[in-house]
Amino acid sequence: AAPLTEAEIERRSPDSLKPDEFRNLCQWGYPYVFETFRFHMTLSGRVGPQESPRLGAAIDNLFADVLQRPVPVDALTLFVETEPGAPFMVLSHHALGRRPARRTA
Repeated sequence: AAPLTEAEIERRSPDSLKPDEFRNLCQWGYPYVFETFRFHMTLSGRVGPQESPRLGAAIDNLFADVLQRPVPVDALTLFVETEPGAPFMVLSHHALGRRPARRTA
């Protein structure tokens, strides 16, 4: 991949990043990889301060039951954004866990 442009680096607010996060940004194009990674799901675009409480309550209500149970993870799917702002496309899908033993060769 090509190195990030100055605009791409600035978009990540580099002054607010910890040294490891900034190093990751420069090396990998994203500050939160390896030890700094924290799972998250983006559920909306930018939300203003007036909309945030309402949206937060709606999300809490929507996911309340789901978050009370373990969520099985049986596959890993890698997505790629072919250019900034493009829809994410599936690059590959990988099943996790044990596969049933084959009964024939």
